[in-house]
Amino acid sequence: MEKASDLTYRLIQPNEEVATVKFWSSMFECDYDEMYAEYATDLERLLHTYVAVTATGEIYSTASYCVRYIRDVNGDLQRTGCVWNVATKPQAQRQGLARRLMIIMVEAMIAEGCTWSLVFTSPDGYALYKKLGYTDVNAPFWSGPIITYQITDTAYTVRSYDPRIELDGWLCMSDIYHSYNLQRPLTTFRDTNYWISGYAHHRYMLWLAQQKVIFAAFPIGNEDVPVGYLAADFDEKFQIFEIGTMTGHEEALSLLMDSAVQTAVRKGYEYGHIWLPHNRESEKLIQPLFF
Repeated sequence: MEKASDLTYRLIQPNEEVATVKFWSSMFECDYDEMYAEYATDLERLLHTYVAVTATGEIYSTASYCVRYIRDVNGDLQRTGCVWNVATKPQAQRQGLARRLMIIMVEAMIAEGCTWSLVFTSPDGYALYKKLGYTDVNAPFWSGPIITYQITDTAYTVRSYDPRIELDGWLCMSDIYHSYNLQRPLTTFRDTNYWISGYAHHRYMLWLAQQKVIFAAFPIGNEDVPVGYLAADFDEKFQIFEIGTMTGHEEALSLLMDSAVQTAVRKGYEYGHIWLPHNRESEKLIQPLFF
């Protein structure tokens, strides 16, 4: 096995892309096609992917990032480097390979104008990122038993929604997301392309293939264009992972939540998980249905 000092640390070359994605799919135990489809959402991926390789081109370690615009705590957009696909061969771990790639990559993100970066990590990678100066932040979610409460007095109606077949489905979801998160801290800016062909499109296509459910809210008497949506998972556990409404239709959120909860109850779930920040707005929304 090569020593860390004998490896070359550099940008990926175009002819190494297939081998790199195969490396990731093996390391993360993921389907190659799904891994490549997600990776391909970054049109500048060959300028954002670094590898540690031997003289013969064997991949020992990788690190990659994509650039997003994410709102800070004041709601202002910041150019952000989103780190992903950091992996090292098991027999080469704890030799500093990933650390060297990360140092190179942080410099690249700064040069590209990123004001900060983020990474989602397992416990195994925690020490590495801590040493590099990253601050740990717990993912914001609520969890608890479901209360069987049903909302009856509402100006909205809710039904399942599939943006793949609805008229202007992706554009409608894009409009709702943009309106709901216009100044919301720690949310990602998603332009129309992000929804039609970019990362949001990829993730939702994958979620829909996994039989996750999107609920959409419509004003009663005007059921052509949705004014809110909620995405939920009823697989291994019941969880709500994204919500949004158009400005002026915030009351539709309660009915969307109720529809998801009633579906969960019918499917036999007793507990739920909701990915929302811990604040008064979320508490007011969640309290009638959980805990």
